[in-house]
Amino acid sequence: MTSTLLAKGKKSNLVVGTVSLAEFFVTLSASLTFFAALGVSHGFIIAGLIIGGALAAPIATKLAGKIPQKVAILAVAFLVITFSIRILFKIF
Repeated sequence: MTSTLLAKGKKSNLVVGTVSLAEFFVTLSASLTFFAALGVSHGFIIAGLIIGGALAAPIATKLAGKIPQKVAILAVAFLVITFSIRILFKIF
């Protein structure tokens, strides 16, 4: 999602903030689902997911505002390629 929005020419701080906010709500809903399925015994893991998502969003937005857009696009592309290659190595 981040790379698509950056490729469309959106400002990097707006993109990262929007994506981080969306990821926070996805994390929140996943955490609530885990909580419903696993119960209270794994509450510290669920709390860590929620707190991590809430803390990462503003930090990522501030960092993205300071990085030039082309550098951000290259960094996202590098990370996507790196993680994809890593997954392929795990599969094969």
